[in-house]
Amino acid sequence: MFLFSSKRRRPPAAVFGDLYEAPQARGSNLAGDIKRLARHRPIYPALPIVGLWFFVPGTGTPLQFYLTNGLHLSDSVYADFWAILSFSNIPGVLLYGALCRRVSLNRMLW
Repeated sequence: MFLFSSKRRRPPAAVFGDLYEAPQARGSNLAGDIKRLARHRPIYPALPIVGLWFFVPGTGTPLQFYLTNGLHLSDSVYADFWAILSFSNIPGVLLYGALCRRVSLNRMLW
């Protein structure tokens, strides 16, 4: 299995070239990597997007309480809701995986 392999595989040179030989790619320690990430300006537009994506104050315990006590549904309905929500992301991920090789990111974002 790749996760537990003792050999470290190199990515294909045709794709990445000498990118992994650059001094920035070698890494240092955790504090150095965090400083480098903080100086990387393209990360800042992604942070509020991810923050808004995960800001769902009513989907945890309040939703389960409402479904079970307010609507008198069983706990399995709440589990079904989370299963459907989780598996509904799969088509989007597969579509993005197919499109990201053919369409530019700028066009996909718009």
